[in-house]
Amino acid sequence: MLKKLTDYQGQRKAKDMVDFVLPQVPNNVQAVGSKGKNSKSLEDFVLADTNMPRALLISKKSTTSPLLKGISTEFKSRLVVGELRTSDTETLAKIEEHKKFESYPVLLIFPKGVNGPDGVVLYEGELKYKPLTAFLEKYALEKPKKKNGKDDKKPAKESKKSKSDPSPKTEEPFDPKIPEITNQLSLQNDCLNKPGVCVVAVSDVESEYEESTAAHAANLAVLEKIKKKYHEKNAGLQFAWVNGLKAPKPYFLTQFDIPDFHPALFIVNGKKGVYRIHRGSFDEHGIEGFLDEVLKGRGRNVKFAFEPVMEKAADNAKDEL
Repeated sequence: MLKKLTDYQGQRKAKDMVDFVLPQVPNNVQAVGSKGKNSKSLEDFVLADTNMPRALLISKKSTTSPLLKGISTEFKSRLVVGELRTSDTETLAKIEEHKKFESYPVLLIFPKGVNGPDGVVLYEGELKYKPLTAFLEKYALEKPKKKNGKDDKKPAKESKKSKSDPSPKTEEPFDPKIPEITNQLSLQNDCLNKPGVCVVAVSDVESEYEESTAAHAANLAVLEKIKKKYHEKNAGLQFAWVNGLKAPKPYFLTQFDIPDFHPALFIVNGKKGVYRIHRGSFDEHGIEGFLDEVLKGRGRNVKFAFEPVMEKAADNAKDEL
């Protein structure tokens, strides 16, 4: 998730590219303690808004990890993620008045309504992405549901429709999940054969690297928010993503001239045979601006007559011995 478009001049190796992207992942972690210009005191963090659950990581590290940044972005507006460094001994002493820990890091959860030491939950699992997010999901606020204000404003009009149309169309329920394109069938079913415009994100993810997984989760979190916004606008957009590190490389990325630097995003309309690459930043503002231009018919789409495929067909030999 990049705040601005930046040229990558390094080697085309997964680790080098991940090392370049990670420092640019948005940081929604609240610094807690007596040190730092933007830090909140422990009291303010605990008492600020008890209607919002809070998670506090007490860490020995001097910098915020990419994993914590990714989690803070994924749970934004549903759970506040804070970080206290053990070097802040004054603030740490306040916590150790109630509970001392043998070692750090330690993750404490302040569920909704808790404003003191009573009711605080200690996380005792692995500090890895999957177990952490599964645990935090139990305490985070629910993801906001689709607002349905339009139906209340036009009851008369709907009643007329119901009289003339015995089987009125029902709006599809919102599914926040962004399907992954993994093979030719999913490329067709989740994108090319869908009506209208398909929005495809290219995100590099290596499951064995926690940092890579966290950065990918942050990218998908942005895409899920955008998908929800355009669903509420009835824009008719389809969304999907593909792993840019998938081997062999998905050939349709080459067919559409998608840049090797990821995350990237483009739109394709399989019915009309057109596509367009997003050249701006991979964040909500940049992507929404791009999609608005597409929906308004502004800018230039590129026509194509080939069939987008996951794998390039093997070349047939012209001569045989």
